Amino acid sequence: MDIVLYPFQTEAVNALRSNIAAGLKNQILSSATGSGKTIMATHLMRECHQKGRRAIFIADRINLIDQTSATLDQYGVPHGVIQAQHWRCRPWERIQVASAATLERRSWPEDTNLIIVDETHCVRKQVAQRIVKRDCVTIGLTATPLTRGLGKLYDAIVTVASTNKLIADGFLSPFRIFAASEPDMTCAKVVAGEWTDEVAAERAMPIIGDCVGEYLKHGDGKKFIAFGVNVAHCEEMQRQFLAAGVQCALYTYRTGDDERTEMVREFRKPDSYIRGLISVAALSKGFDVPDVEVIIMARPLKSSLAEHIQIFGRGLRSHPGKTVCTILDHAGNCVRFWNAMNDFFE
Repeated sequence: MDIVLYPFQTEAVNALRSNIAAGLKNQILSSATGSGKTIMATHLMRECHQKGRRAIFIADRINLIDQTSATLDQYGVPHGVIQAQHWRCRPWERIQVASAATLERRSWPEDTNLIIVDETHCVRKQVAQRIVKRDCVTIGLTATPLTRGLGKLYDAIVTVASTNKLIADGFLSPFRIFAASEPDMTCAKVVAGEWTDEVAAERAMPIIGDCVGEYLKHGDGKKFIAFGVNVAHCEEMQRQFLAAGVQCALYTYRTGDDERTEMVREFRKPDSYIRGLISVAALSKGFDVPDVEVIIMARPLKSSLAEHIQIFGRGLRSHPGKTVCTILDHAGNCVRFWNAMNDFFE
């Protein structure tokens, strides 16, 4: 299948090429959640393959590895996967999709011409050490290039279309926000700039019923992703949703790999019996199910603007029949980050 890029995607790819020609080997491609960063990366990797060169796509989460591999399959790009006990171990292929954690325990593939780092704002030490060598072209993908220190790794940043522009042009979904009940975080304990999970979960527990009630009122039975504070908070949220007759599943670090795979496979179906996934942070980056129409924020964030935008973006992908993404904010995040988020979207 041919890869047909939208004009803004072509502009982004051309900007990357111009910077490479100018000697800027390491670049960030900053583009909104749902704007097709993986498609642009697939386009670049297919070009690499056609030219007989080698590329490696690095992801820091298992679900993103399988998601990227499926996209490469869709467009006929031969590839292998570097991940412990993965069925697609094909070290002879010129294109590889790799787990960052696995690469940290093994030697890197030799003679790599292109490195693509997914969610590059999540800086990993060994990956950063490889990037700064600047002995090949490196492109970091992110919707939120806000992490301190990225300027030491990358020489340039390419941004061609803002979130607001992509919404206005119909490439992303418009949204509506219901800022409902929220926990009182006054004098809550803070560590490293964020409220501790223990305190945040304790204060967020009493309003889980409101999360369920507002979904029943405004969600119209649409697919949703809910973000809780910790596993115990997510488990209680699931219990109350199930008690209200809403089928949902937990997606946390305690969920086994096979269970995750089957859960996501079912959730992707247009008529899935699973109406919602509940997670802490495992679904906040890169997770791609375009027909999700409701985002439930039940995890209060004090200073993590990037995490807020990543969570927000899980519902912004466009999809046939989807007219609006509904944000049910039971964390106070949309009010807390309102000015900064709108500046960033613009």
